[in-house]
Amino acid sequence: MHSSLLLITQLAAVVLAGEPWINEVDTGLETYLLGTNYTEGTLPLLKDIRALPDFDWAARQHLNDQMYSFYRTGTAGEQSYRHNLDIWKSVQFRSRHLSDVTKLNETLATTILGYNFSAPFFIAPAARGIYGDPERAELNFVEAAGKENILYIPSMYASKTIEEIAAGKSNSTLNGPQVIFQQIYTNANLSVTWDNIRRAERTGAKAIEIMRTEIVRDGAQLGATNLQNISASFLNTRQLESNVYLLDQ
Repeated sequence: MHSSLLLITQLAAVVLAGEPWINEVDTGLETYLLGTNYTEGTLPLLKDIRALPDFDWAARQHLNDQMYSFYRTGTAGEQSYRHNLDIWKSVQFRSRHLSDVTKLNETLATTILGYNFSAPFFIAPAARGIYGDPERAELNFVEAAGKENILYIPSMYASKTIEEIAAGKSNSTLNGPQVIFQQIYTNANLSVTWDNIRRAERTGAKAIEIMRTEIVRDGAQLGATNLQNISASFLNTRQLESNVYLLDQ
């Protein structure tokens, strides 16, 4: 019994190892754009993006290798990164025919921690927005989130400060003044952590997401190491615990 299971496991490993990896599905975007007045190597228009994989392709047109590798790098052989994408193959949608979809957007509205938003997803913390836009960086995120009534959670390591991002909030959203949360990383110096929390509170953040490092060790993010010409020991693999807390207003 045990030997049979071992054999099956070994065979499965061989099959998976031999499976070709496709970074993103070819949706035909590149072929379509080349038939228009699109200039190869430039950022395509948002209206031409038709599916999530298109964003990855578009990013490579706009970012150099160093900047792209910062966003798109997994640890070691990137097994977890690949699994996170491949797992969607098992998601099945229940087909519905002759359904009225003209008001589909009206069904997406939801609440998150008691606040109203137009969709059940949000813009997650992403550092170094300056890589995508050297001038405006994360201001693009906060303004787009306000315009579309989407929750935005700025990164603690954003290129713009907590105060600069807060200054870009809209005053006319589903909640009135725009609601954002704030990511906070704990620091060995607790006074730094508390100062960041107070800054978030002063600028009107309604909740904070506390990121706490449980385990730190030298990692092997090979893509970032090779393309950014930095030591692998600088890139730590961390086990993080995340907790969200509402701020009293």
